[in-house]
Amino acid sequence: MAESKTHPTSTRHKARKRAVEVAYSADLMERPLLKEFARLNEAAENPPRLYTQELIYGLAEHLPEVDEALETALEPSGWTLPRLSHLDKAIARVACYEIKFGHLAKPVAISQAVRLADELSSDNSAAFLNGVLAAIQ
Repeated sequence: MAESKTHPTSTRHKARKRAVEVAYSADLMERPLLKEFARLNEAAENPPRLYTQELIYGLAEHLPEVDEALETALEPSGWTLPRLSHLDKAIARVACYEIKFGHLAKPVAISQAVRLADELSSDNSAAFLNGVLAAIQ
């Protein structure tokens, strides 16, 4: 995908994007997150960044809590987690993990998720995910 002209791509952004790709692939292929991470790493030219590893291992450990928080945040909109596209779900899961369990301020995590949605997903995804993630407690 093309680099955004307004945002220089940081190492953390690349790591976060890779974590979203792994979460997306695991969800799409219905594989456990850590198994999909290992499978994708075998085929990769470079080893995963440390922050990608932190996100994937943390998300795998806290996936039930992350999904519960997302379901609660989605409830007022009438949406459910299974109704989200695989990509939007992956972006939301990584961002929710960062909000609830990571060391990133909530507004920063939301901003990064919105940026990824702008880059990777549909036209309406960024605004929708912004609202959902803002509702995370």
